Amino acid sequence: MAINYYIIAASASLLLLGGCGVDDSIERSRELYGLGNVHQAFDILEEAQKLHPEDEAIRKEYEVVRVAHRLRLAQSAIFAGEERKALGFLRLVLAADPGNEVAISWMNKAKRKLAVKASDVGEEAVFAGDYEKALRAYHESLQWEPGFAMAKEGVAKIAEIYNKRRVKARGHYLEGVRVLAEQLFHQTEYHMFNAVDKDPDLERARLRHELARRRIAEQQLEYAAKMSAVGFHAAALKEYRDTREVLGERADIDELIEDVKREVRAQDLTQQAESHLFRGEYEESASAFEEAYDLSEMQRPYINQMLVLVKERDMGERYRLAKDHELERHFEQAAAAFSEIDATWPGFKDVKARISDLESAIEVASTAFATGQAAEKKGELKAAIEAYGEAVLVYPGYKGLDQRIEQLKAKL
Repeated sequence: MAINYYIIAASASLLLLGGCGVDDSIERSRELYGLGNVHQAFDILEEAQKLHPEDEAIRKEYEVVRVAHRLRLAQSAIFAGEERKALGFLRLVLAADPGNEVAISWMNKAKRKLAVKASDVGEEAVFAGDYEKALRAYHESLQWEPGFAMAKEGVAKIAEIYNKRRVKARGHYLEGVRVLAEQLFHQTEYHMFNAVDKDPDLERARLRHELARRRIAEQQLEYAAKMSAVGFHAAALKEYRDTREVLGERADIDELIEDVKREVRAQDLTQQAESHLFRGEYEESASAFEEAYDLSEMQRPYINQMLVLVKERDMGERYRLAKDHELERHFEQAAAAFSEIDATWPGFKDVKARISDLESAIEVASTAFATGQAAEKKGELKAAIEAYGEAVLVYPGYKGLDQRIEQLKAKL
């Protein structure tokens, strides 16, 4: 652990002071001062003054040593790079001793170091392209040391840069005016932006830059409307949002954005519905198309066509399944399936005719079956065979009558 010998020595001096008189304090302080121990000499006199506040000799001796003490503190602060702190001590010295050459010399050194530091900050800012910060730093440097060469050169360098920028700004402004006359608003915006960037005080360029931005935004509105009209709703939404920053005072901008957002959502739902349709998921497809229809205004004709197509595909698939039942001689199931189609879409294909034919076949077969059973109970096998034959003729495979006919023929 580091030992602070100054604190130890000062403490020892204060302990000795307790048994010393005024003359002893002054003498001891002078001895330490002569040995270069200014801080210890100051501590002794400061304590002695507290003990003897009315003693004039101690007061005078204290004033002299306090000046030296503050000079030493200022020097230490300067060596530590704490120039502002040093200036505080030096100002106190000069307040007590205005002509103190040592204080004046060290104050000049502190101010020079501060001037150099500020100029270094200016140089770094110039390198980074932050000319406003650089100019502030150079002015601060000149406040610490008026006429400081490095700062003066820096200010001159900034002035030269600004002059060149103003010349370039003027060139961009004039070019911007030319293309504005031709209503080339994107080129106008580019040149006026550069003019303002290089010379922020060029108000004429700023006004024309804003004018060009508004014209571009108005063109974007027209373009967005066209994009939305041909189905590119997401692209239209981006254009509308980009214009809101410039034309935010227009009350219809937010409404347009909300309308297009609904169209974008409807378009997403339409794509989902198309995927369901491709996979044969007709119920899910119809549900998505219907939700899209409720959201959209512009896409309704297409969505309506797709809803019809979904229904056609769905009915077509049901029709095929019903015919499969008919081909497999499941007339009751086929009739029920065709009836569901007819209830959902009356007049679809030949559904009504098929229902009529199937119901007739079922009725004839049922009647013939009953007649055959009655004949069979009476032992009239030929009559039973004839009745069962009539049933099988209109409804092949009805209640297994093909086998029953062969069994009865065997009994004849």
